[in-house]
Amino acid sequence: MSATVPLTLDQYHAHVQLYNRFQVLGDRELQPMDTVVDPAFQVPTPHRITAKQLDVLSLAHKNARLRERRKAKHPQLLDAERQLKERSFKLQPHQPKLSNAKRRGGKKLRKEHSQHAVVGMTNEFRSSQTCMGCFGPVIRPNRKAVGAGSKIRSVHGSSLCMNIDCPLYRTGRATQNRDTQAATCIALAGASFLLDGMKLHPFSKNSAMNHMLKKIITTPHTDNTES
Repeated sequence: MSATVPLTLDQYHAHVQLYNRFQVLGDRELQPMDTVVDPAFQVPTPHRITAKQLDVLSLAHKNARLRERRKAKHPQLLDAERQLKERSFKLQPHQPKLSNAKRRGGKKLRKEHSQHAVVGMTNEFRSSQTCMGCFGPVIRPNRKAVGAGSKIRSVHGSSLCMNIDCPLYRTGRATQNRDTQAATCIALAGASFLLDGMKLHPFSKNSAMNHMLKKIITTPHTDNTES
């Protein structure tokens, strides 16, 4: 359901140093393979909260079992539910389906968090598409499905960095969990805005748009017309 990662100031400064080397300098001669990486740069261990854990802690499973047991002792209630189901209106194709999913996000979750810590909101723009080591693009690795079809499918739960100079790639950790990678990038985006007053380039919509426009303007156009 959600993944949370810790980010200390030392870890943030280590990420900023990598950002300056890979994104600001942008020269491979200034990015030697044997450059020493700050020891503070570590892959964080995420703390995950699942919907099942919330159901157990809130006694939702226990209460659901108790309700089913009480219903079994009252046939009239089961018959009334059956009749209500039969008489209920049928949804048209253009109408949305009714869902039993529990809503655990939004203001209520932020209000609960604010009782124990300061809550800051940030945009998750390109957080799941950016490497937390070199701040370059990541891809979804492919795998061969087991079965008769043997189709090639994308692994949507992982992120793979293909930059050979990335510290994660050099240490054999190029493939990371997508949620851990995205949570770390979200923390870096929020920390950079709070500490430096502006987001890092890969996580800023304005910077991404300016970079795209600059690339389009500086790209030479070839004229295919023949005289």
